[in-house]
Amino acid sequence: MGKIISTVIDIKPKRVNNRLMSFFFSTPKIEDVLSEARKLLKESKLKAAADLLKKAQKKNLFHAELCLAWSQIHAQKGDQSSQRAAILEFIAEHPNDVLHHLKVVDFLLSENDHHNAQYFLTEIKRRFPLSGFTHTSQALLHCEREEYELAAGSLLQKQEVKTLDDGDTKLILRIRKGIAGKPGNNALKLLSDAQVRHLLLRYAYERFESLGGDCEFGFHQRRHGKEPLSLFRWAGMPRERMVELFNNQLKDFASIETAALKPNAPGLEGGESLEFYFHDIKYEYYSHTSTTKKSVNFVETEVDILNKLRPHFLMLTRKLREDLEDGEKVFIYKSRPGLSIENCIELHDALCTLGNNKLIIILLKEEGKTDFEVIRPNLLIARVTSWWGGGASEYTHPITKEWDFIIERAYQHFVTHYPELDLI
Repeated sequence: MGKIISTVIDIKPKRVNNRLMSFFFSTPKIEDVLSEARKLLKESKLKAAADLLKKAQKKNLFHAELCLAWSQIHAQKGDQSSQRAAILEFIAEHPNDVLHHLKVVDFLLSENDHHNAQYFLTEIKRRFPLSGFTHTSQALLHCEREEYELAAGSLLQKQEVKTLDDGDTKLILRIRKGIAGKPGNNALKLLSDAQVRHLLLRYAYERFESLGGDCEFGFHQRRHGKEPLSLFRWAGMPRERMVELFNNQLKDFASIETAALKPNAPGLEGGESLEFYFHDIKYEYYSHTSTTKKSVNFVETEVDILNKLRPHFLMLTRKLREDLEDGEKVFIYKSRPGLSIENCIELHDALCTLGNNKLIIILLKEEGKTDFEVIRPNLLIARVTSWWGGGASEYTHPITKEWDFIIERAYQHFVTHYPELDLI
């Protein structure tokens, strides 16, 4: 029998970018197209990016952001005329929306294209002469160019048409940092403005986190429009237990074995004002919950209520642990009883078991003792003339000015030693 000779032909397929195949043979989502286009542009694969965008458009995928992707392709090719045309096409999607227009400026700043950012911003300012947003964008552009005196001038111009807001705070911080003690007339005028001081104070209050003592600092934060979540904002525990808690790195806090409900004393309304406090027995922790007799279902038992509340306090405990590990907050502890320096250092040492943490302790004034004392670069003591109990009726209490002064001074102290606290 003759030999049967079989020939096997090995056909090797051409290498195909699997990442792109799914785009060419399916109907992708617009966000996936944009993400892939950005990756290709970062790799300087202009043709592949252009093919991807064309394919998307053939599949009737239209989105204003595609115009910005095309503008990047034209910019990398050096075709400024086509780049601007693509950006104008983006703007045309919402011609009367100033914030949509300003997305172009933010996009160009992200591309470090300051020249075109200024070109389009000038046009947008002509189109929307009464908008305050354009002045904020102009101040940002000046800050990117390290033109801090001009940036201050832009924010002063904004004040002529609109009030400054929290969105301007980080720009003000950049200006203050950028002038490095050599402010021009615009910077001096801006930084001495009462509204600017209020914005910076609001920002500072947000950088502090309460360790309790009682709820007073929580009300001061509310007075400045800040409502941060915090384990101790509406709570407290004895200082000795707090030292133990931090030395134990928050282990076993609010566990099934230690968590309990503690009803407060009802008022004269037949118990309707009764509030259920969350209580950790081991660490003698008590916290308001805003859970009252009237706010729960009448068939719910205290065990049911506790099972609903405990996950919230476990979440706050995890958040506190993360804040301690990050070391980006300034912790503030109010003590009605007087404390020795040794007591303060003991609490601070315990606080630092998880990270390099900053602490300011608030005490009552004492004769012969300074009102503001630096124990360590990251440990301060401040003293006030009196306490107040909280509530809107006391927001005008004279002591509020003392707290504002303390927060401003403490924040400046910590920023001087730890510049990373100014997250700008």
